[in-house]
Amino acid sequence: MASQTIPDSHLKLITDPVYITLSTVSPDGYPENSVVWGQWDGEHIIIGTTRQRRKAQNILKHPKVAVFAMEPGNPYRWIDIRGEVTEVSEDVGYKVIDSLTELYTDEDKFYGGVAPAELEGTQDRVVLKIKPERVAVYPE
Repeated sequence: MASQTIPDSHLKLITDPVYITLSTVSPDGYPENSVVWGQWDGEHIIIGTTRQRRKAQNILKHPKVAVFAMEPGNPYRWIDIRGEVTEVSEDVGYKVIDSLTELYTDEDKFYGGVAPAELEGTQDRVVLKIKPERVAVYPE
């Protein structure tokens, strides 16, 4: 059964460091999947990327997306969220990518921790805010 809310029973799939599959629509109309880091702010799924990446370009043309997360080691526990990117904003001071880096790794900074330090300042980092419109979970 689908709803618009994230049930407490599956909230950890988008609050814990679970790898998320983000599906966007390419310019030729085909779906494209990307594995991303994400977090939940209580209203939106937050994802960091760069404006130059294909997923960001796809979203600017077609903001409807799908997000899928599966419990590690248990393919029979998952959440599927369909929604819309309601905001694409600059990641000021790398606040979001550094927060995601802390959540998913043992590092506290993205640049110099996960990515080479010399890339800092060369990428146009953005934040995607996804508002859930349809949520399906298993098991229900």
